[in-house]
Amino acid sequence: MWVRRSHVLAPLAALMSKTTKWKWEPQHQKAFTMAKRIIAKETLLAYPNFNKPFQIHTNASHYQLGAVVSQEGKPIAFCSRKLNPAQTRCTTMERELLSTAETLKEHRNMLLGQQIEVFTDHKNLVHKHFNTERVVRWRLLLEEFGPKLTHVKGMNNIFADALCRLKIAEEELSAEAFTNELANEEEDFPTGCPLSYKETTFPQKKDRAPQNKFRTQPEPCVKKPCDFLDST
Repeated sequence: MWVRRSHVLAPLAALMSKTTKWKWEPQHQKAFTMAKRIIAKETLLAYPNFNKPFQIHTNASHYQLGAVVSQEGKPIAFCSRKLNPAQTRCTTMERELLSTAETLKEHRNMLLGQQIEVFTDHKNLVHKHFNTERVVRWRLLLEEFGPKLTHVKGMNNIFADALCRLKIAEEELSAEAFTNELANEEEDFPTGCPLSYKETTFPQKKDRAPQNKFRTQPEPCVKKPCDFLDST
């Protein structure tokens, strides 16, 4: 889930064409270096604990599907892919169900035989619908893993919808802005959260849980230089 990911990887993706002659040029090295730098700044993943249940938050749009596998709020794996033309013509329920099925297939070696709870913002998935052959096929795949399907409101589907719901200025995603970033090799690629500190502080002050922790947290013990001299 990178900002302008397709633009960053475009030079490398062009090398994968069968009609393109393989030749590593400066723009390919620049794209490769930038991709590594972006990955290094992404969310730190945790190792799976097979003694605890797994949670999966899924979501799907008209052109893409994605999901987050986590345990106790810690991300284990992210997965997403573009839908093919036939899949873009599926109904909303079918795309949401496909997102769950693809996630289970992608991480089969980790999730098969484990306790799984799938959170989706499409309430129809918690009921059994066998309207089409492909829905039956995907349902059979789900039965193999035996997950518990739980409905969660879209506004509370923070894992899958966080990046989709943030308001980012269009000029930040323009082709001109991306060209300027590539022109300056020394400048870091903008991968930070588009929310400002001021916007983050406002909801934190309204949340009682962090405010209570802040009030009850004891002040840190800071020693003066003379204290260290006395102790030695």
